[in-house]
Amino acid sequence: MSRPTLRRRLTMLTAGMVAIAVVGLSLGVWLLLRIQLYDEVESSVREKVARMTHRMDPMKLATIPVWIRPDIDTLFGVVSRQGVTQRPGFQRERLPVGPVDIAIAKRQQRDSVRKVTVGDTDYLMLTVRGETGQAIQIARDLTETDQTLQRFAVVLVAADAVVVVLTVSLGYALTRRGLRSVESVRRAAEHVAQTQDLTAAVPVARRDPAEMASVARSVNAMLTALATSQDAQRQLVDDAGHELATPLTSLRTNIELLLRAEKHPERVLAAEDRRKLLEDLRAQIGELTTLTEEVVELARDQGAHEEHTELDLASVLDAAVSRARARTPDVPFEVSSEPVTVHGKRAALERALLNLLDNAAKFSPDGERVEVWLRPGENTAAIGVADRGPGVSEEELDRVFERFHRSADARALPGSGLGLSIVAQIVAAHDGSTWLTHREGGGTVAHIELPLADR
Repeated sequence: MSRPTLRRRLTMLTAGMVAIAVVGLSLGVWLLLRIQLYDEVESSVREKVARMTHRMDPMKLATIPVWIRPDIDTLFGVVSRQGVTQRPGFQRERLPVGPVDIAIAKRQQRDSVRKVTVGDTDYLMLTVRGETGQAIQIARDLTETDQTLQRFAVVLVAADAVVVVLTVSLGYALTRRGLRSVESVRRAAEHVAQTQDLTAAVPVARRDPAEMASVARSVNAMLTALATSQDAQRQLVDDAGHELATPLTSLRTNIELLLRAEKHPERVLAAEDRRKLLEDLRAQIGELTTLTEEVVELARDQGAHEEHTELDLASVLDAAVSRARARTPDVPFEVSSEPVTVHGKRAALERALLNLLDNAAKFSPDGERVEVWLRPGENTAAIGVADRGPGVSEEELDRVFERFHRSADARALPGSGLGLSIVAQIVAAHDGSTWLTHREGGGTVAHIELPLADR
């Protein structure tokens, strides 16, 4: 069973609301007309009672002459205190008598107006007190009045049906026009799903409602973000493939040398050469392992399963420094920090700081300390990591955060060229910034700025 479309739902909802309103209004109008017509009938009946009692004795009702007989649609009757009734001689029908009529004859009640049926005809009957201890009944035929109400009801039903049909047609047309933007979003989504073309944008017309224009812009922003992410993933795969090729080629070459020596016993490798080959294999496997781990780390959304919380950045820095000291016990770290509260992911920020500390320790000469500081600013928290390494040339300062980029001085050292890229990615995810500067006296200073938690 297919799901109803939004257009159909809105049309039916509009038609239903209009139908309820129109039917309610029509019913109210009909009831008001009925009350008015019945009031007019009651007024005419009371007027007839007043004329009749003024001209004759009600006890002589049976002898009413033809000339005083009011209308052919009117019935008369007189009720005694004992419940005995009289009717005119020219009138075949007898009006019904109830307890209320007897109570009026006994002067226990003033009057009564009610609808009664005589034969197959409905009447509006008025019962009032007589002058000499009896109740006078006079009833007016309601046939014409009820027919008028029925004809008016038919007109109202027909008018209601026309209004509902017009409302459905107009509502469908307006809904169709109003949902053009939704249709554009749907077509764009289907196009992306079928073609994987993330550059397809949802058109935003000037006449589109503000809400739909906002939805279209949000979808376009999402497509742009997906396209950017897809390009970044492709670039990462290309770069990773290029960087993995070098250690894999070296591994394959060394393994082939070992296999060739095994196949030709007469070409026995010297023990020293064999040891060097095995050490190279171990180093290349370690390099390959490190590179693979960092590629995976870079491809993964940093702290994807961790929520942003308010945290003390000083405690995060202390944890990162403790891990760096454990990794490089021969490098002294001098830390100066103040309590600073930021909003972010603790594990991801600790990883970024640890990468900076490891990078500084790797380039620091023996005996030189790495200086680390954390200071609160007006709107940001500032972190600095300074070393006394060989430094970075001016033209490479802006490239050190690129994936797999390694300066000429760093190529002889172990590493993948991904550490600073991971730092940049984590800091950007926290709406911060990172950069390198030259240190006075030699070396490099890595800077990170993060917005404070109350910003």
